[in-house]
Amino acid sequence: MKKFLLFVTAFFNLYALAAHVSADTQLQAGIGKTDMSYKEFLRDGSKFNREDGWLNTLYLGAASDLYNNIDWILTFERSSGAVAYTGQSQSGTPSDTTTDEHFRTLLSGIRWQPGAGSWSLLLNYGVADWQRGIRPNGITGELDEYYRWRILQAATAWQGELSGHLIRFEFGYTRRMDGNIEVNFRPYGGRKGNAELADGHSFYTDLSLPLFTTSVGDILLSWRYSKERAAESDKGNAGTLEFIQPRSRVVNSRFMLLWQFSF
Repeated sequence: MKKFLLFVTAFFNLYALAAHVSADTQLQAGIGKTDMSYKEFLRDGSKFNREDGWLNTLYLGAASDLYNNIDWILTFERSSGAVAYTGQSQSGTPSDTTTDEHFRTLLSGIRWQPGAGSWSLLLNYGVADWQRGIRPNGITGELDEYYRWRILQAATAWQGELSGHLIRFEFGYTRRMDGNIEVNFRPYGGRKGNAELADGHSFYTDLSLPLFTTSVGDILLSWRYSKERAAESDKGNAGTLEFIQPRSRVVNSRFMLLWQFSF
């Protein structure tokens, strides 16, 4: 209930902000599911662990006319849930458990549509974080990790009619940079430690298709697919303990119902 109230409050705050900025404004609010597949690899290329499962996703977005064919964009997305962890301990013992995942991304940017065409270009900048809690299972203990990055994103989008339906297709590149991981080793007699993360690079596609129109806006179906890779991190330390963040790959497939209206 608290999450729902926070979602509603944030949406109406966006509504008030957008209404103040411009009379030509579009708002979006969405709920959905994200299929997450995350893998980490050892230096020899073998798989260290993987995490698979469905996350609950909330989305808020606003776009407002800034100047001529340039729009200002603001988006917030949060995904959370418990997923299955299959991997091994530091000593190589097989270990299956569950992880609690919380992802948040806040982006702000511009969208430029040259002329009266159906193509547009997007450039976003923002921040993202990931709170990852690996549950104890008798083989490995509890481990809490917190990741954060700055985000740079560039994309191109097309909107038009296809077989009588108005659709929108977006293809983009995302770079996660200036990343940092904080790991809590206190349950193991250590302390919290930090390490600098290697940049992450991903490409994504996003497809939106209107389902029907109501008196209070349009209902759309959105699907987004992304695939990201990141190299091994620098070495971090937490007192007498040393650690690295392994090379990783994550594939996400998000399905969402969006409520959209303009004023």
